[in-house]
Amino acid sequence: ATPTLVVPPLVLRAIEARRGAPLPQAARLPLLLGLIGANMCCGVPLVFGLFAQSSTLPGAWCEATVRRPDGRRPVEVTFNRGL
Repeated sequence: ATPTLVVPPLVLRAIEARRGAPLPQAARLPLLLGLIGANMCCGVPLVFGLFAQSSTLPGAWCEATVRRPDGRRPVEVTFNRGL
């Protein structure tokens, strides 16, 4: 959550420093929301790609529909906890 909360205000500050004057309030909010949205659109898929979340469950915890072709339940089931 830190890059999403830290990067947009830093970018706004850099833009204001480059202009030499503060941004008008009518431009500040849409720009901030756009930066947050772009940061989330690029950052979230990257994080899920780099840090894959997988977990395992005992086969006894699974539903009856989760069975092997021979009808037995699996000993352990591995699944992706991501999106």
